[in-house]
Amino acid sequence: MRLSTNYFNLTISIIALYPIWLGVEIFNITILLPSLLVYILILVTTFFVLNYSSKNNFLVRDLILSSLIFFSLDINFGFWLFFDKLFQSGKLNYLISIIFIFLLFLVIFIIVKNKEKNKYIFLLILISLLIFNFFTAIHYSFKAQNVSQTNYSELSFKRNTSEKRLIIFLDEMVGPAVIDNHNEIGKKVLKSFQETFEKNNFKIYPNAYSIYSNTVESIPNLLNFNFSKKNLTNKLSGENYSDRKSKWFIKENKFFDQNKLILANKSLGLDLCKNKNVLKCITFTSDKLDMNYIDGFEFKKKDFFFDKLNKSNSIILKILWRISLEFNLFDEKSDFSYQKALFENNLNEIAKIIKNTDFNNYVFHIVVPHRPFGFELVSDNKCNFSRDRAIRENDYLNNREEYVGSYYYEVLCTNLYLKKFFKILKEKELFEKLEILVTSDTGIGFETEGKPDLFFTHSVLFAIKSDKKNDLKNQQTISNQFLFSKYYDKNLKKNQDQNYLYLPEKKEFINFNTLKELKEHN
Repeated sequence: MRLSTNYFNLTISIIALYPIWLGVEIFNITILLPSLLVYILILVTTFFVLNYSSKNNFLVRDLILSSLIFFSLDINFGFWLFFDKLFQSGKLNYLISIIFIFLLFLVIFIIVKNKEKNKYIFLLILISLLIFNFFTAIHYSFKAQNVSQTNYSELSFKRNTSEKRLIIFLDEMVGPAVIDNHNEIGKKVLKSFQETFEKNNFKIYPNAYSIYSNTVESIPNLLNFNFSKKNLTNKLSGENYSDRKSKWFIKENKFFDQNKLILANKSLGLDLCKNKNVLKCITFTSDKLDMNYIDGFEFKKKDFFFDKLNKSNSIILKILWRISLEFNLFDEKSDFSYQKALFENNLNEIAKIIKNTDFNNYVFHIVVPHRPFGFELVSDNKCNFSRDRAIRENDYLNNREEYVGSYYYEVLCTNLYLKKFFKILKEKELFEKLEILVTSDTGIGFETEGKPDLFFTHSVLFAIKSDKKNDLKNQQTISNQFLFSKYYDKNLKKNQDQNYLYLPEKKEFINFNTLKELKEHN
């Protein structure tokens, strides 16, 4: 029994357009309501146009139906996945994708127009997709853990060692060696390193550097104890995958394999959880409105909406996002801004996690002090986050002095929040029981006179509070990949290689003696 034309038009409109509101992926009414209102408006308009056209112009009806079917298939199957790599290489790929859209739409239109029963075949397909994706969306909505609502109950296992270790990977955090002490802000930053780390019994390696200049090579090689040219390999750097939370994951992880009983996190851009020894995975997310943001940060629903468009695998929504970006309808860096504004909240939650669970290792990657620069020092003991300042970052991108000065505030505030975090750990009687490592993937990358500034790009923080002894001198210029191996590789039998780093633009390694030599190597 066939549906009447009216019911058919209504049904296919609902099914085809549902992802507009369901794609929000969360069931928070404050965010859901505006999207739902937009959905209803589009739905009603589409239904009436479709219903009117079916009585007066079958060509228009078939065109609208084909458009709805294409959109629904695109949303559900994510045609963007086929163009993900192509889109990163230039505007030509937009043209290619538009041609793809036209050709696939034409195929659907011919099928729809050819036979009446084909419309109902598409309807059954879309209904099946609706049911499948509805329950999938619910599953991921409840699976995605927001730390403010997580119940960290005591686990039913015992740690395999007496050690309890916390490792924090900061993103784009330089070491003290590159900080200029000839100006006031530089002196404050150096003082903050002392107050945050040295006064809390951390050993700092000020001349530590990363062999690599990007996250997806630096951290995987570090976690796999790779510091020799012979061992370094790009196949460990990660892969693209589509879970809308992270872009990269680490395929192999010797550190996790050796230590086991690990709690890790899935951060913006990097997933540390894809290992059998990670028994609990945490996602720090800005999807909830009840998160505690740093003072000065304002949650904007439109940024949230456009960010969801960007994370979609729909080729239509990706193009819509790109067009909106060209007209400056939103803040492109909003995702990073949200993560930075949640930094203090995330550290507080990490303290709760450690207090209420019993793992051997807690490993977190946090996108701080990664660009955009938005931290501002309000007083010696307080920072806030300026969205306007983060948006204006491109204004001083080519001014080295202003750029570095702005970055210093990011480092200063990062250290301030870490100092407060260590105080919380002490209050919870956790600090002394923990071995704590704070390091970074890379330094801050920018150009000086059109060339990469290797001095800042490769310098990294490496600060560790540990009872383990080693024969390394604090002032030694040494990679954090090797330092990590020195502390944690149970099978380490190698000596440190000569100092070198990798230049991706030239696909070659360069050798140097001290970190400061990199100033002249540009």
